[in-house]
Amino acid sequence: MKYAVLAAFAAIPLALAAPAQAASFTFATFTFDQDDTPDTFGLLGNGATIGGATFSSGNATRITRSVGFNSVSGNANAGFVGEPGFDPSLSLGRLGNAQAGLTQSDGSNCLFACAINLPNGNDGRTVRHGIEVSWSGGLVLTNGTGDDFVVFESASSSTGVEGYMVRVGTAGGAFSDWRFETFDAFENYTVSPGATGEGAHATGFDLASFGLGINDTINVIQLANLITADTIGADGRVLFDGTGAAHGFGSSSLDPDPLYIAALSAVIDPNASAVVPLPPAGFLLLGALGTLGFFRRRKAG
Repeated sequence: MKYAVLAAFAAIPLALAAPAQAASFTFATFTFDQDDTPDTFGLLGNGATIGGATFSSGNATRITRSVGFNSVSGNANAGFVGEPGFDPSLSLGRLGNAQAGLTQSDGSNCLFACAINLPNGNDGRTVRHGIEVSWSGGLVLTNGTGDDFVVFESASSSTGVEGYMVRVGTAGGAFSDWRFETFDAFENYTVSPGATGEGAHATGFDLASFGLGINDTINVIQLANLITADTIGADGRVLFDGTGAAHGFGSSSLDPDPLYIAALSAVIDPNASAVVPLPPAGFLLLGALGTLGFFRRRKAG
């Protein structure tokens, strides 16, 4: 009987110690856990003034065709084969279709991952629209060390850079200024048959750049296209009074296609009770053996 009890104790810590399988992917040098991707989507527009930026009437209405983001083969007309475990429904175009009714020009949803066309009409000289994303269940993104989230923006080529700005908000309702940052890396999509120049520019954002302290948290990220009149301050803030430097984007480069926003730092539940981590399986097993030995000694005595 004591051997059966010992086997039962030995099995318990091994099961408790088994780590969860992370849905980790890498694109344009950034590695992210897809389980931490924001999954709640909204639109910015309707003539509102948001953080000093004037938005145009209406909202964005269109998404792009499918692109080979984190795929291993395929094409936009027939669909893609994604990397094992990749969920394309978390791309911004798919979220926009499911939660805001955005469609391709023929009224359909895309087949795989796809992006949002900003602004409505794709002419950003004077028209501005945007999006916002957050995490369901009240989750928040923590300001860690280095970049805390990355924006992937779909592009026709590595040189087809387009202008957009980003700001972040906290659970208490406070928002940062709008910021512009140059992209960090570019990677071509996996598309067959034949190679194309299409891919995504990746821009990493450090929450410290938005004025947050270490371990501070945010619960929303907003993104919108730049317009011709916007200027950029020396600290990267977007200035709407013309007092900064010209952003340098031509009229044909003010129609970004945001594809995916991924968290790079910890996404947590701020209301969760502290969880005491389990000790290594070996310590649990030794504890079980020690307990059994104690009972045996008491019985023998």
